[in-house]
Amino acid sequence: MKIAQKTIKRLKSNYYEWVLVTGATSGIGRELALKFGEAGFKLIITGKRGKELEALSAQLFDEYNTESIPVQGDLSIIEDVNKLFSEVSHLNIGIAILNAGFGTSGKFRASNIEQEVNMLDLNCKAVLIMAHHFGF
Repeated sequence: MKIAQKTIKRLKSNYYEWVLVTGATSGIGRELALKFGEAGFKLIITGKRGKELEALSAQLFDEYNTESIPVQGDLSIIEDVNKLFSEVSHLNIGIAILNAGFGTSGKFRASNIEQEVNMLDLNCKAVLIMAHHFGF
């Protein structure tokens, strides 16, 4: 499914030229990066897996001639969030797709508490910090 031309025109006229997509190495984040690349937006793509980010960046350029900046990092770690802020501070980011996240399952008391805290840091804390930073 493509983004409708009317929607692309509206987004480009109301927001800056750069789109941030976190969690872009797989799943929904990857698909959204491809759709926004196809629509002609410039992209900042993030994820923990550097090889996948580089491959996606190359695909965006090869298929859509889309400029992209891959930023590798684990957004559950505040230093990596700050690294992202630093690396994109010179860009006008108009859309932030804060997609990075994960879930666990099973009995809570049997779970690994470090993994649960890591999930909270990524799914809640990092999203709050990034929404505040990139918000208008």
